[in-house]
Amino acid sequence: MTGSGGIFAGENPIKPENAISLLMILVVIFMTRLLSVVLVRLKQPRVIAEVLTGIVLGPSVLGNWQWFSDNIFPEASMPVLKAFSEFGLIFFMFLVGLELDTKLMKAHMKESLIISATGIIFPFLLSIVASIVLYKQFSSDDVPFTSFLLFIGVSMSITAFPVLARILSDRHLLSTKVGMTAISAAAVGDAASWVFLALVISIVNSSSSPVTCVYILITGLAFAIFMMTVVKKIVNKLMELSSTREDLNVFMIFITFALILASSWFTEALGIHSIFGAFLTGLIIPNESGFAIKLTEKIEDIISVLFVPLYFAYSGLQTKLSALNSWSVWGMLFLVIAMACFGKIFFSAVAARFCKLTWRESIVLGILMNTKGLVELIVLNIGREAGVIDERVFAIMVIMAIVTTLITTPAVAALY
Repeated sequence: MTGSGGIFAGENPIKPENAISLLMILVVIFMTRLLSVVLVRLKQPRVIAEVLTGIVLGPSVLGNWQWFSDNIFPEASMPVLKAFSEFGLIFFMFLVGLELDTKLMKAHMKESLIISATGIIFPFLLSIVASIVLYKQFSSDDVPFTSFLLFIGVSMSITAFPVLARILSDRHLLSTKVGMTAISAAAVGDAASWVFLALVISIVNSSSSPVTCVYILITGLAFAIFMMTVVKKIVNKLMELSSTREDLNVFMIFITFALILASSWFTEALGIHSIFGAFLTGLIIPNESGFAIKLTEKIEDIISVLFVPLYFAYSGLQTKLSALNSWSVWGMLFLVIAMACFGKIFFSAVAARFCKLTWRESIVLGILMNTKGLVELIVLNIGREAGVIDERVFAIMVIMAIVTTLITTPAVAALY
Protein backbone atom coordinates (compact mmCIF):
# COMPACT_ATOMS: atom_id res chain seq x y z
CA MET A 1 0.00 0.00 0.00
CA THR A 2 1.77 3.15 -1.17
CA GLY A 3 0.94 6.74 -0.39
CA SER A 4 0.79 9.73 -2.70
CA GLY A 5 -0.21 13.32 -2.11
CA GLY A 6 -3.52 12.23 -0.58
CA ILE A 7 -6.29 14.69 0.23
CA PHE A 8 -3.75 17.49 0.75
CA ALA A 9 -2.80 17.18 -2.91
CA GLY A 10 -6.44 17.50 -3.91
CA GLU A 11 -7.09 13.76 -4.41
CA ASN A 12 -10.55 12.27 -3.97
CA PRO A 13 -10.35 10.27 -0.67
CA ILE A 14 -12.51 7.46 -2.06
CA LYS A 15 -10.91 7.16 -5.48
CA PRO A 16 -7.56 5.41 -4.84
CA GLU A 17 -7.92 1.63 -5.19
CA ASN A 18 -6.78 0.77 -1.66
CA ALA A 19 -8.95 3.47 -0.12
CA ILE A 20 -12.11 2.36 -1.90
CA SER A 21 -11.48 -1.30 -0.96
CA LEU A 22 -11.20 -0.34 2.71
CA LEU A 23 -14.30 1.85 2.42
CA MET A 24 -16.28 -1.04 0.88
CA ILE A 25 -15.37 -3.29 3.79
CA LEU A 26 -16.21 -0.57 6.32
CA VAL A 27 -19.63 0.02 4.75
CA VAL A 28 -20.41 -3.72 4.73
CA ILE A 29 -19.42 -4.19 8.39
CA PHE A 30 -21.33 -1.09 9.49
CA MET A 31 -24.50 -2.02 7.58
CA THR A 32 -24.35 -5.62 8.85
CA ARG A 33 -24.10 -4.41 12.44
CA LEU A 34 -26.97 -1.96 11.91
CA LEU A 35 -29.28 -4.62 10.48
CA SER A 36 -28.19 -7.13 13.14
CA VAL A 37 -29.33 -4.79 15.92
CA VAL A 38 -32.80 -4.67 14.35
CA LEU A 39 -33.08 -8.36 13.48
CA VAL A 40 -31.74 -9.61 16.82
CA ARG A 41 -34.74 -7.93 18.46
CA LEU A 42 -36.89 -10.00 16.11
CA LYS A 43 -35.00 -13.15 17.22
CA GLN A 44 -33.47 -13.66 13.78
CA PRO A 45 -29.98 -15.16 13.21
CA ARG A 46 -27.14 -12.87 12.12
CA VAL A 47 -26.82 -14.57 8.72
CA ILE A 48 -30.08 -12.90 7.65
CA ALA A 49 -28.61 -9.45 8.37
CA GLU A 50 -25.43 -10.35 6.49
CA VAL A 51 -27.21 -11.46 3.32
CA LEU A 52 -29.69 -8.58 3.47
CA THR A 53 -26.73 -6.19 3.78
CA GLY A 54 -25.48 -7.35 0.39
CA ILE A 55 -28.94 -7.06 -1.16
CA VAL A 56 -29.41 -3.52 0.21
CA LEU A 57 -25.94 -2.41 -0.93
CA GLY A 58 -26.22 -4.22 -4.27
CA PRO A 59 -28.05 -3.48 -7.52
CA SER A 60 -31.43 -4.26 -5.97
CA VAL A 61 -31.46 -1.13 -3.76
CA LEU A 62 -28.57 1.33 -3.27
CA GLY A 63 -26.70 -0.03 -6.27
CA ASN A 64 -29.37 1.57 -8.45
CA TRP A 65 -28.00 4.94 -7.34
CA GLN A 66 -25.32 5.68 -9.94
CA TRP A 67 -23.07 7.71 -7.63
CA PHE A 68 -23.13 4.97 -4.99
CA SER A 69 -22.30 2.15 -7.41
CA ASP A 70 -19.55 4.17 -9.11
CA ASN A 71 -17.85 5.48 -5.97
CA ILE A 72 -18.55 3.04 -3.13
CA PHE A 73 -19.05 -0.34 -4.83
CA PRO A 74 -17.51 -0.02 -8.30
CA GLU A 75 -17.46 -3.20 -10.37
CA ALA A 76 -13.66 -3.01 -10.69
CA SER A 77 -13.25 -3.38 -6.90
CA MET A 78 -15.51 -6.44 -6.54
CA PRO A 79 -12.59 -8.90 -6.98
CA VAL A 80 -10.97 -7.34 -3.89
CA LEU A 81 -14.12 -7.88 -1.83
CA LYS A 82 -14.42 -11.42 -3.16
CA ALA A 83 -10.78 -12.20 -2.27
CA PHE A 84 -11.26 -10.93 1.29
CA SER A 85 -14.51 -12.86 1.69
CA GLU A 86 -13.07 -16.14 0.39
CA PHE A 87 -9.96 -15.81 2.56
CA GLY A 88 -12.20 -15.35 5.59
CA LEU A 89 -14.38 -18.25 4.47
CA ILE A 90 -11.35 -20.56 4.56
CA PHE A 91 -10.69 -19.76 8.23
CA PHE A 92 -14.39 -19.89 9.07
CA MET A 93 -14.57 -23.40 7.65
CA PHE A 94 -11.56 -24.32 9.77
CA LEU A 95 -13.55 -23.18 12.83
CA VAL A 96 -16.61 -25.17 11.68
CA GLY A 97 -14.47 -28.32 11.47
CA LEU A 98 -12.79 -27.52 14.80
CA GLU A 99 -16.09 -27.05 16.62
CA LEU A 100 -17.90 -30.03 15.06
CA ASP A 101 -18.64 -32.28 18.03
CA THR A 102 -18.13 -35.85 16.82
CA LYS A 103 -18.93 -37.18 20.30
CA LEU A 104 -22.40 -35.64 20.09
CA MET A 105 -22.89 -37.27 16.71
CA LYS A 106 -21.89 -40.67 18.13
CA ALA A 107 -24.16 -40.29 21.19
CA HIS A 108 -27.27 -39.91 19.01
CA MET A 109 -25.99 -41.74 15.94
CA LYS A 110 -29.09 -43.85 15.20
CA GLU A 111 -31.58 -40.96 15.41
CA SER A 112 -29.14 -38.62 13.67
CA LEU A 113 -28.65 -40.93 10.70
CA ILE A 114 -32.37 -41.62 10.28
CA ILE A 115 -33.44 -37.97 10.51
CA SER A 116 -30.57 -36.48 8.50
CA ALA A 117 -30.77 -39.13 5.77
CA THR A 118 -34.56 -38.79 5.45
CA GLY A 119 -34.30 -35.01 5.59
CA ILE A 120 -31.75 -34.95 2.76
CA ILE A 121 -32.75 -37.78 0.42
CA PHE A 122 -36.49 -37.05 0.09
CA PRO A 123 -36.16 -33.25 -0.29
CA PHE A 124 -33.45 -33.91 -2.88
CA LEU A 125 -35.81 -36.21 -4.79
CA LEU A 126 -38.53 -33.56 -4.53
CA SER A 127 -36.09 -30.97 -5.87
CA ILE A 128 -35.94 -32.91 -9.14
CA VAL A 129 -39.41 -31.57 -9.95
CA ALA A 130 -38.33 -28.01 -9.17
CA SER A 131 -35.14 -28.49 -11.18
CA ILE A 132 -37.03 -29.68 -14.25
CA VAL A 133 -39.37 -26.67 -14.15
CA LEU A 134 -36.56 -24.17 -13.49
CA TYR A 135 -34.31 -25.74 -16.13
CA LYS A 136 -36.98 -25.60 -18.84
CA GLN A 137 -37.87 -21.99 -18.07
CA PHE A 138 -34.52 -20.38 -17.26
CA SER A 139 -31.62 -22.53 -18.44
CA SER A 140 -30.00 -22.98 -21.83
CA ASP A 141 -29.29 -26.22 -23.68
CA ASP A 142 -25.51 -25.90 -23.23
CA VAL A 143 -25.89 -26.30 -19.44
CA PRO A 144 -25.94 -30.01 -18.46
CA PHE A 145 -29.12 -30.86 -16.58
CA THR A 146 -27.18 -33.08 -14.15
CA SER A 147 -25.06 -30.16 -12.97
CA PHE A 148 -28.13 -27.91 -12.73
CA LEU A 149 -30.02 -30.55 -10.73
CA LEU A 150 -27.13 -31.04 -8.29
CA PHE A 151 -26.87 -27.34 -7.52
CA ILE A 152 -30.62 -26.96 -6.98
CA GLY A 153 -30.93 -30.25 -5.09
CA VAL A 154 -28.12 -29.55 -2.64
CA SER A 155 -29.31 -26.01 -1.93
CA MET A 156 -32.86 -27.25 -1.22
CA SER A 157 -32.00 -30.27 0.92
CA ILE A 158 -29.23 -29.17 3.28
CA THR A 159 -29.60 -27.80 6.83
CA ALA A 160 -27.37 -24.91 7.93
CA PHE A 161 -25.65 -26.36 11.01
CA PRO A 162 -24.07 -23.10 12.33
CA VAL A 163 -27.35 -21.19 11.89
CA LEU A 164 -29.35 -23.96 13.58
CA ALA A 165 -26.90 -24.03 16.50
CA ARG A 166 -27.30 -20.27 16.96
CA ILE A 167 -31.12 -20.49 16.91
CA LEU A 168 -31.15 -23.34 19.46
CA SER A 169 -28.76 -21.43 21.72
CA ASP A 170 -30.80 -18.21 21.52
CA ARG A 171 -34.02 -20.11 22.27
CA HIS A 172 -32.36 -22.08 25.13
CA LEU A 173 -33.27 -25.36 23.44
CA LEU A 174 -29.84 -27.02 23.28
CA SER A 175 -30.46 -29.08 26.42
CA THR A 176 -33.96 -30.21 25.39
CA LYS A 177 -34.71 -33.48 23.63
CA VAL A 178 -35.71 -31.63 20.46
CA GLY A 179 -32.59 -29.47 20.58
CA MET A 180 -30.16 -32.34 21.16
CA THR A 181 -31.77 -34.44 18.44
CA ALA A 182 -31.85 -31.54 15.98
CA ILE A 183 -28.24 -30.47 16.56
CA SER A 184 -26.89 -34.01 16.28
CA ALA A 185 -28.91 -34.69 13.10
CA ALA A 186 -27.77 -31.36 11.66
CA ALA A 187 -24.14 -32.21 12.51
CA VAL A 188 -24.39 -35.48 10.58
CA GLY A 189 -26.15 -33.68 7.75
CA ASP A 190 -23.49 -30.96 7.79
CA ALA A 191 -20.76 -33.54 7.27
CA ALA A 192 -22.80 -35.09 4.45
CA SER A 193 -23.36 -31.69 2.87
CA TRP A 194 -19.62 -31.18 2.37
CA VAL A 195 -19.42 -34.55 0.66
CA PHE A 196 -22.30 -33.51 -1.62
CA LEU A 197 -20.65 -30.18 -2.29
CA ALA A 198 -17.37 -31.90 -3.16
CA LEU A 199 -19.28 -34.11 -5.59
CA VAL A 200 -21.01 -31.11 -7.19
CA ILE A 201 -17.79 -29.13 -7.61
CA SER A 202 -15.82 -32.09 -8.95
CA ILE A 203 -18.52 -32.74 -11.58
CA VAL A 204 -18.57 -29.09 -12.64
CA ASN A 205 -14.77 -28.89 -12.76
CA SER A 206 -14.30 -32.16 -14.62
CA SER A 207 -14.90 -30.53 -18.03
CA SER A 208 -17.73 -32.97 -18.74
CA SER A 209 -15.32 -35.90 -18.47
CA PRO A 210 -16.52 -38.70 -16.15
CA VAL A 211 -12.95 -40.00 -15.86
CA THR A 212 -11.69 -36.64 -14.63
CA CYS A 213 -14.54 -36.49 -12.13
CA VAL A 214 -13.62 -39.94 -10.78
CA TYR A 215 -9.96 -38.91 -10.49
CA ILE A 216 -10.92 -35.81 -8.53
CA LEU A 217 -13.16 -37.74 -6.13
CA ILE A 218 -10.66 -40.57 -5.56
CA THR A 219 -7.78 -38.16 -4.97
CA GLY A 220 -9.94 -36.05 -2.66
CA LEU A 221 -10.97 -39.14 -0.67
CA ALA A 222 -7.35 -40.29 -0.42
CA PHE A 223 -6.31 -36.84 0.79
CA ALA A 224 -9.08 -36.84 3.42
CA ILE A 225 -7.95 -40.27 4.69
CA PHE A 226 -4.33 -39.07 4.75
CA MET A 227 -5.32 -36.00 6.78
CA MET A 228 -7.51 -37.98 9.22
CA THR A 229 -4.84 -40.63 9.86
CA VAL A 230 -1.22 -39.64 9.23
CA VAL A 231 -1.46 -35.86 9.69
CA LYS A 232 -3.81 -36.21 12.66
CA LYS A 233 -1.33 -38.47 14.49
CA ILE A 234 1.48 -35.99 13.88
CA VAL A 235 -0.67 -33.11 15.12
CA ASN A 236 -1.70 -35.04 18.24
CA LYS A 237 1.95 -35.78 19.01
CA LEU A 238 2.90 -32.14 18.61
CA MET A 239 -0.05 -31.20 20.84
CA GLU A 240 1.33 -33.36 23.63
CA LEU A 241 4.72 -31.65 23.37
CA SER A 242 3.28 -28.14 23.14
CA SER A 243 1.19 -28.57 26.29
CA THR A 244 4.33 -28.37 28.44
CA ARG A 245 6.28 -25.64 26.59
CA GLU A 246 5.08 -22.14 25.75
CA ASP A 247 7.45 -21.75 22.79
CA LEU A 248 6.04 -24.93 21.21
CA ASN A 249 2.51 -23.64 21.76
CA VAL A 250 3.33 -20.63 19.58
CA PHE A 251 4.94 -23.01 17.10
CA MET A 252 1.70 -25.04 16.97
CA ILE A 253 -0.24 -21.93 15.98
CA PHE A 254 2.19 -21.49 13.09
CA ILE A 255 1.86 -25.18 12.14
CA THR A 256 -1.95 -24.97 12.26
CA PHE A 257 -2.11 -21.88 10.04
CA ALA A 258 0.37 -23.45 7.63
CA LEU A 259 -1.77 -26.61 7.51
CA ILE A 260 -4.92 -24.58 6.83
CA LEU A 261 -3.34 -22.76 3.91
CA ALA A 262 -1.50 -25.78 2.48
CA SER A 263 -4.55 -28.06 2.73
CA SER A 264 -6.80 -25.36 1.24
CA TRP A 265 -4.36 -24.82 -1.62
CA PHE A 266 -4.23 -28.56 -2.38
CA THR A 267 -8.00 -29.07 -2.48
CA GLU A 268 -8.38 -25.92 -4.62
CA ALA A 269 -5.67 -27.14 -7.01
CA LEU A 270 -7.33 -30.56 -7.05
CA GLY A 271 -10.50 -29.02 -8.45
CA ILE A 272 -12.76 -29.33 -5.41
CA HIS A 273 -12.65 -26.12 -3.32
CA SER A 274 -10.27 -24.54 -0.82
CA ILE A 275 -12.87 -24.75 1.97
CA PHE A 276 -12.58 -28.56 2.10
CA GLY A 277 -8.91 -28.39 3.01
CA ALA A 278 -9.66 -25.90 5.77
CA PHE A 279 -12.58 -28.01 7.04
CA LEU A 280 -10.40 -31.14 7.16
CA THR A 281 -7.71 -29.26 9.08
CA GLY A 282 -10.30 -28.25 11.67
CA LEU A 283 -11.44 -31.86 12.04
CA ILE A 284 -7.94 -33.17 12.86
CA ILE A 285 -7.33 -30.68 15.68
CA PRO A 286 -8.57 -32.29 18.94
CA ASN A 287 -11.32 -29.88 20.03
CA GLU A 288 -11.15 -30.93 23.68
CA SER A 289 -7.57 -29.70 23.98
CA GLY A 290 -6.65 -26.40 25.60
CA PHE A 291 -4.90 -25.41 22.39
CA ALA A 292 -8.12 -25.61 20.36
CA ILE A 293 -9.90 -23.35 22.85
CA LYS A 294 -7.06 -20.80 22.83
CA LEU A 295 -6.87 -20.81 19.04
CA THR A 296 -10.63 -20.31 18.73
CA GLU A 297 -10.49 -17.39 21.15
CA LYS A 298 -7.71 -15.79 19.10
CA ILE A 299 -9.37 -15.87 15.68
CA GLU A 300 -13.12 -16.42 16.13
CA ASP A 301 -14.08 -12.79 16.71
CA ILE A 302 -12.21 -11.33 13.75
CA ILE A 303 -13.55 -14.10 11.50
CA SER A 304 -17.18 -13.74 12.60
CA VAL A 305 -17.21 -9.93 12.81
CA LEU A 306 -15.07 -9.05 9.79
CA PHE A 307 -14.63 -11.82 7.25
CA VAL A 308 -17.84 -13.91 7.37
CA PRO A 309 -20.13 -10.88 6.87
CA LEU A 310 -18.09 -10.05 3.76
CA TYR A 311 -18.85 -13.46 2.24
CA PHE A 312 -22.58 -13.34 2.93
CA ALA A 313 -22.74 -9.71 1.84
CA TYR A 314 -20.91 -10.60 -1.38
CA SER A 315 -23.62 -13.18 -2.06
CA GLY A 316 -26.26 -10.55 -1.46
CA LEU A 317 -24.45 -8.10 -3.75
CA GLN A 318 -24.77 -10.64 -6.57
CA THR A 319 -28.53 -10.98 -5.97
CA LYS A 320 -30.54 -8.89 -8.41
CA LEU A 321 -34.14 -8.63 -7.31
CA SER A 322 -34.80 -6.95 -10.65
CA ALA A 323 -34.37 -10.43 -12.16
CA LEU A 324 -37.78 -11.24 -10.64
CA ASN A 325 -39.38 -9.26 -13.43
CA SER A 326 -42.38 -11.37 -14.42
CA TRP A 327 -45.26 -13.27 -12.87
CA SER A 328 -43.74 -16.54 -14.06
CA VAL A 329 -40.52 -15.85 -12.13
CA TRP A 330 -42.49 -14.97 -9.00
CA GLY A 331 -44.49 -18.14 -9.49
CA MET A 332 -41.27 -20.14 -9.60
CA LEU A 333 -40.10 -18.41 -6.42
CA PHE A 334 -43.24 -19.39 -4.50
CA LEU A 335 -43.05 -22.93 -5.90
CA VAL A 336 -39.43 -23.36 -4.79
CA ILE A 337 -40.13 -21.97 -1.30
CA ALA A 338 -43.19 -24.21 -0.89
CA MET A 339 -41.36 -27.33 -2.08
CA ALA A 340 -38.29 -26.58 0.05
CA CYS A 341 -40.38 -26.06 3.19
CA PHE A 342 -42.66 -29.04 2.61
CA GLY A 343 -39.85 -31.44 1.70
CA LYS A 344 -37.63 -30.56 4.63
CA ILE A 345 -40.25 -30.07 7.34
CA PHE A 346 -42.56 -32.96 6.45
CA PHE A 347 -39.97 -35.68 5.89
CA SER A 348 -37.79 -34.62 8.84
CA ALA A 349 -40.88 -34.61 11.07
CA VAL A 350 -41.94 -38.08 9.90
CA ALA A 351 -38.42 -39.40 10.60
CA ALA A 352 -38.43 -37.77 14.05
CA ARG A 353 -41.81 -39.34 14.85
CA PHE A 354 -40.37 -42.69 13.82
CA CYS A 355 -37.60 -42.04 16.39
CA LYS A 356 -40.31 -41.77 19.08
CA LEU A 357 -40.56 -38.00 19.40
CA THR A 358 -44.09 -36.64 19.89
CA TRP A 359 -45.82 -35.09 16.88
CA ARG A 360 -45.36 -31.64 18.37
CA GLU A 361 -41.64 -32.23 18.91
CA SER A 362 -41.34 -33.78 15.46
CA ILE A 363 -42.90 -30.79 13.71
CA VAL A 364 -40.67 -28.39 15.65
CA LEU A 365 -37.63 -30.46 14.70
CA GLY A 366 -38.72 -30.42 11.06
CA ILE A 367 -38.98 -26.62 11.14
CA LEU A 368 -35.53 -26.37 12.73
CA MET A 369 -34.03 -28.60 10.05
CA ASN A 370 -35.39 -26.22 7.40
CA THR A 371 -32.83 -23.48 8.19
CA LYS A 372 -30.46 -22.52 5.37
CA GLY A 373 -27.13 -20.70 5.30
CA LEU A 374 -23.49 -21.14 4.40
CA VAL A 375 -23.53 -24.32 2.28
CA GLU A 376 -26.44 -23.11 0.17
CA LEU A 377 -24.75 -19.79 -0.60
CA ILE A 378 -21.45 -21.49 -1.43
CA VAL A 379 -23.26 -23.86 -3.79
CA LEU A 380 -25.19 -21.02 -5.44
CA ASN A 381 -22.12 -18.79 -5.84
CA ILE A 382 -20.14 -21.62 -7.44
CA GLY A 383 -23.07 -22.43 -9.73
CA ARG A 384 -23.45 -18.80 -10.76
CA GLU A 385 -19.72 -18.35 -11.43
CA ALA A 386 -19.65 -21.60 -13.43
CA GLY A 387 -22.56 -20.41 -15.56
CA VAL A 388 -24.78 -23.31 -14.47
CA ILE A 389 -27.45 -21.07 -12.95
CA ASP A 390 -28.37 -17.60 -14.19
CA GLU A 391 -29.16 -14.47 -12.17
CA ARG A 392 -32.88 -15.30 -12.03
CA VAL A 393 -32.36 -18.77 -10.54
CA PHE A 394 -29.67 -17.35 -8.24
CA ALA A 395 -32.09 -14.68 -6.94
CA ILE A 396 -34.86 -17.27 -6.47
CA MET A 397 -32.63 -19.62 -4.48
CA VAL A 398 -31.09 -16.88 -2.31
CA ILE A 399 -34.55 -15.55 -1.42
CA MET A 400 -35.66 -19.13 -0.68
CA ALA A 401 -32.74 -19.49 1.77
CA ILE A 402 -33.65 -16.20 3.47
CA VAL A 403 -37.38 -16.96 3.75
CA THR A 404 -36.94 -20.51 5.09
CA THR A 405 -34.54 -19.22 7.75
CA LEU A 406 -36.72 -16.21 8.61
CA ILE A 407 -39.74 -18.36 9.44
CA THR A 408 -37.82 -20.76 11.69
CA THR A 409 -37.60 -18.75 14.92
CA PRO A 410 -41.20 -17.42 15.02
CA ALA A 411 -42.59 -20.83 14.05
CA VAL A 412 -40.59 -22.61 16.77
CA ALA A 413 -41.56 -19.94 19.32
CA ALA A 414 -45.24 -20.42 18.47
CA LEU A 415 -45.15 -24.21 18.70
CA TYR A 416 -42.64 -24.96 21.46
